[in-house]
Parts: sequence; structure tokens; C-alpha cells
Amino acid sequence: EIFTFDGYGDPELGARPFVVDVGANIGMFLLRTKLRHPDAEVLAFEPMADLAECVRRNVAHHNLTDVTFHQMALGESTRPGVPFTYFPLRPSGSTRYPQRQEALRAVLAQSFPPRTVQRMYRGREVRIDVERLSDQLGAPRPIQLLKIDTSGSELEVLSGLDAAHWDMVERIILDVQDVEGRVTAVRDALADRGLNPDVRP
Repeated sequence: EIFTFDGYGDPELGARPFVVDVGANIGMFLLRTKLRHPDAEVLAFEPMADLAECVRRNVAHHNLTDVTFHQMALGESTRPGVPFTYFPLRPSGSTRYPQRQEALRAVLAQSFPPRTVQRMYRGREVRIDVERLSDQLGAPRPIQLLKIDTSGSELEVLSGLDAAHWDMVERIILDVQDVEGRVTAVRDALADRGLNPDVRP
């Protein structure tokens, strides 16, 4: 999805870009960014413990430099002990909002037997502290790319950006499931900030 099909696109980032990766999963987008832009500085976030360990191992295995990683969830406000659902057989779908996974479950049901899909979504609750993205960015500076893929909490992550940091964001890539009108809501939020969102299936 990321290396072969350019699932997140291949934007031109310029010299020594600052890239923020929210929802790093096991670190493939981070790795791809560093391979194509070795001078990039990357700030990455992933809350799930198993996935966070994979990020750390990938960073170490590939000797990546200028990478800062936080095992952390991001949202609209600072909140302790927020319930998330971790899916061991489909960890990329782990989420703060499991009820927003129904559309994707329906898509998977077209390719897998019902029992398999049911096993994929057999999850367990984990409690994770939620922080605001702006609180992790420090003094405002240009952000050449902000990538957000958080399985249902993209709007909440955006809400955790202060105006001063919004003004520094040059490009945003989001993976949003169109549940409960969330694509429209995200598009409107970006447009309200002066961006020109492009929605692609």
C-alpha cells in the first residue's frame, strides 16, 4: 500500500523537510519518507504498544536518524486513561472509536469469510492517555507534511492544533473512512483553515 501503490502519494517536500506522522503503525510511512528524503526530520506518534515496539525496531534496524518517536495518542484535548480498542489480528484498525469501523468491516466481508472478519475484529480494551498535537510540536515552524491515519479520530487530532501551528502546515495527508459524514467534516475543517482539500477514493 505504501511502497508499491503510493497510498499516501509522493509529494515534493523540498530540502530538509519537517514531517509529522500521526498514526505511525509499524513505521512504514516513516521509513518511506526517510528513504526518499534522507535529510527529513520526522516526528512520529503511535499509541499501541505492540506497534510502537515495531516502530522502534524499524528505526533502529534501518539506522534512521533525525527521527523522534512518541508512544502516544493524540486528540482534541489532554485526557488520561481514554479507552481504545486493540485488534491483535488487525492492529492497523486499532482505534479510539471501534464503532466507526463498520464500513471497513463491510469491505473486508467482500473478500473474507464472515468468521475470519469476526476474528479480525476481536479486540481488547486498552487505556491510553491522550495529548494534544500542538503540545508536542514546540515553537511554531514550517511543517512540510502532516500525515494523519488514526482509524477514526482524524478530526480530533486536527482539533488539537493551535492556530499558530495551523499556519505552519503546508500540506496534510489524511486517511479517512467515510462514516457518519466524516470525509465532509474533515474537508470542511481543512477548508476553514484556508487549505484546498482534494478528496480521493
